[in-house]
Amino acid sequence: MKPEAHGGDRLRMAALAGRAPDSLLDFSVNVRPEGAPEFLRLALCRALDHISAYPSPHAEEAMEAAARVYGLPADCFVFGNGTNELIHLLARVLKEDGTPCAAVIEPAFSEYALACGLAGLEVRHPDCGVRRDGDSDEDMLRQLLSLLADVPARAAVWLANPGNPSGSFLPPASCRRLLEARPDLLWIIDEAFAAYAGLLWITHVEACKLGLRGLSKSELPFYCPSSRSCRTMPCCCAP
Repeated sequence: MKPEAHGGDRLRMAALAGRAPDSLLDFSVNVRPEGAPEFLRLALCRALDHISAYPSPHAEEAMEAAARVYGLPADCFVFGNGTNELIHLLARVLKEDGTPCAAVIEPAFSEYALACGLAGLEVRHPDCGVRRDGDSDEDMLRQLLSLLADVPARAAVWLANPGNPSGSFLPPASCRRLLEARPDLLWIIDEAFAAYAGLLWITHVEACKLGLRGLSKSELPFYCPSSRSCRTMPCCCAP
């Protein structure tokens, strides 16, 4: 698999390995290890009566549901066909808006840099490394701010919190301090794994310009990576 390629291509991997797809352990993607929760199975069964209808092209029902869950106005949400669609859309919007560059806090999901590069943005790769035992939140905060010291105003910063694949995590108070220390930057916080930190939403919306949440990582709001109609991803932006 190419380093910039998205994972999950089990058929190709199975063909290369000469094995059945179901016999593989796929570590190229990160999805909810417990599988689909029971309430989703029941909801899918109830929805079968409406399976002949297309979903709403404007995702009004999903926007209203997200608004109830997160306590924000419905027009703060944009839904896409998986996280990748919105990552690439954001990159093109950043380019059109004249964003000077994009800084991707590494190690990170390769799609951030790939999308920004394809959009024609300069991409920087400040490497935060892996958080070591004994490193405090304050240590991580100082390191991140030091790495971003030469990143110009109006640049976009892509930060996964919790980090993937590093597992580094800044709790809400420290994450807010980080964002408020550089309010001149456009912070894009990917919180796909927030539920595993025991939180519904890490970054306070007024401090964060854009937040990404995927639906294939946890049961909040729901889990269904194999169904493109369900694998919509809210992109929440501050009012």
